[in-house]
Amino acid sequence: MDKGLMANWVIASDTHREACEKAQKMGLIIKSPNKGIPMQNPYLPIINRQAEIMMRAASELGFSPTSRTRLTRLDDVAAPKILANEPMGKKEQADADAKTAAIGTDWDSLLQPDLRNLQ
Repeated sequence: MDKGLMANWVIASDTHREACEKAQKMGLIIKSPNKGIPMQNPYLPIINRQAEIMMRAASELGFSPTSRTRLTRLDDVAAPKILANEPMGKKEQADADAKTAAIGTDWDSLLQPDLRNLQ
């Protein structure tokens, strides 16, 4: 999945570099070809657009420290950690109760140790 995203970043980076080189040679303001009126260099919107593409792709790929904190490790996805004392909402509690009812309850585990020997 990251292959296409990385390819987008590389292409945008190369286009950005090329446009920067050309803009640097021409300057930020140029004269319009037909009337000689000062105007913005036409490479500037290209530079800005490629920078936007690079920033989005870099964020998705985890290139910055901030974006790396949002990346999920594969083992975290496979086995989420559930805290035993985590408060539950009504729906979550109902789902947990339904699962317990479907599986059944091991009543021996609920008895105090000294009462288990009476059975």
